[in-house]
Formats: sequence, structure tokens, C-alpha cells
Amino acid sequence: MGMPNFSKYTFSLFLAISVAISLGHQTMPVVAAGPTANNSYGQGVLLYRAGRYREAAAYFWQSITKEDGQASSWLYMAHSYLGARDVPNAIKTDGGPQISDQ
Repeated sequence: MGMPNFSKYTFSLFLAISVAISLGHQTMPVVAAGPTANNSYGQGVLLYRAGRYREAAAYFWQSITKEDGQASSWLYMAHSYLGARDVPNAIKTDGGPQISDQ
């Protein structure tokens, strides 16, 4: 029995989620935009910090889909789902920004 056939990006996400779970979801660093509620990303950060993870995930998704969200939006969204103990949706964030090897 060998390892499952994960792409290196899926494996990286899996590893990041595993580390986050083992360290505790509160270790997420604050990046970019800061704690202002003038956009979906900022509102998501404020909700994340307040422990309102399910609501935060929705704002990060809005940031991604309507405000040309940055990579940190995907990361915060995954951590928000982990905080809400919603591992299947955290793993689905692997559909995030695709990085080319070329």
C-alpha cells in the first residue's frame, strides 16, 4: 500500500491544515488589510478574531469572488472552516489559486 496520489499542492494544503489543527487554529497570523471593516476581507478578519469562524468564512469567500481576493483570503477561509470544525470545507479550499510549474 503506497501513499495516496496527491498533487503537491493538495499535499501542501493537507500538511498546512494538519499543522494548524495540531497547533490550534488560533495561531493564524494576521496578514495584509488589517482589522478594518471597509471590505469583505477586513470584515472577515474581524469576525475571525472574534471567533465567529462560519461568518468569517463567508466574508472571505465574498472577498475571493467579488473583490479579487488575495491568497491570504483563501488561507483565512480555510482556517475559518477549521475554527468552525468544518474540515471538509477547509479541504475544499484546495480549489483556490492554482500555481503553475512553468
